[in-house]
Amino acid sequence: MGRLAAWLGALALVSVYISPRLGAHVTATDLLLVLAALVVPFVLPRLWRISGGLPVLLGIAFLVYAFLVTVAMYPIIGTSVVRSSLFGARLIEAFVMFAIAVYLGYTRPRLFLSAVGLGAGIVIVYGLFQIVTGRFSGYYGYIGLLGERGPSQAGAVIYLTFVSLLFLGYLFRRGMFTLGAVLVIFLLVGTISRTALVALVAVSTVGLVVVWLAGSRRLAWYQHRITLLLFLGVLISGAAAIQFLPDLMDRVAHRASASDSGISIRMAKWQGQIDQLNAVSPLLWLSGAGLGSYQHLAQKETTRLGLDSQYMWLMMEVGVVGALLWLGWLGTIILRIYRCNPQIGHFAFLMLFGMLVMGITHEIFLVGKPSMLFFALLGGALGLAAQMREAGQHHELSPLRRVSGWGRSV
Repeated sequence: MGRLAAWLGALALVSVYISPRLGAHVTATDLLLVLAALVVPFVLPRLWRISGGLPVLLGIAFLVYAFLVTVAMYPIIGTSVVRSSLFGARLIEAFVMFAIAVYLGYTRPRLFLSAVGLGAGIVIVYGLFQIVTGRFSGYYGYIGLLGERGPSQAGAVIYLTFVSLLFLGYLFRRGMFTLGAVLVIFLLVGTISRTALVALVAVSTVGLVVVWLAGSRRLAWYQHRITLLLFLGVLISGAAAIQFLPDLMDRVAHRASASDSGISIRMAKWQGQIDQLNAVSPLLWLSGAGLGSYQHLAQKETTRLGLDSQYMWLMMEVGVVGALLWLGWLGTIILRIYRCNPQIGHFAFLMLFGMLVMGITHEIFLVGKPSMLFFALLGGALGLAAQMREAGQHHELSPLRRVSGWGRSV
């Protein structure tokens, strides 16, 4: 079962980048996670030991609470059972992806890193293909992903790809990963995702602070290398994008000028939902109104997300209690990674911080591609950090040959 869980984790991770659709709302990733859900109970005791127990406990506690409050609030709110079940399935998928990624990173570190590198390569190749051919797959003619056209979803995936490439470059000391990260920055701009651009700026600023506080010579050395390769990346990407760059800049400027209207629309929507929930009972902010309650209260016959804020979703559907469990789950994961290997912890924190920034205006932890990729990378980072701790590599990450050696020995 352990080997099956690891391979399902690798296949699910790569499938997130490709995401072939098998129906209107079903992807290959969904089917792989259904199979993985059947395997997770058999490897749960080992996952508990690898993760230190608390991340798994809080993750399960959050899922149980979300379903219990949904059932308890059904007589009061009257939410559709089908809609609630579909939203609950998204939460279960996120936990299952995290669980099998932990097992993958711990038992098959080389396979995990290879899957991350392959996925990043898919993003870069497909992005460059759109630039060279002019066949952009995103909405309104900007850069999209395979199986995904939305700007925020594409921007979030490309942002996570950027952080993962920085990590691979830091781990292996290979310039091609850093150069790939530079190219990914230009692809992120090409998605015209305002939220992802804000997250990138915020994370770059925080990243410099982390490097300074960490006091790691290797991190500082890598930061200087990024600066040099950024200049090289500007020249290469500028030469490749010279035919579409003026139009792209016009689109970016247009999207940026529309930020105020987008924020005002969201503020009006949030205020409307606050009023609706208060009309039922102000105490619902403590317990939550249950999964799918927003669509019911807003009288929207859809299973699509619509609150446009991860935090509004948490407060409205699972309340303060559920929000604390959710934040505690993510927080204990980061702390466990830091405890096992501080260097991996830096990259995991930057990845989480960027997602939290994007969560201000999107339910980014619930959207298919970004959510699945984030929990796969976070779980894999936890498993890899735990493996390094057991191997005695507490402070410095090992070269490629040692990672390869772990794969053979395990």
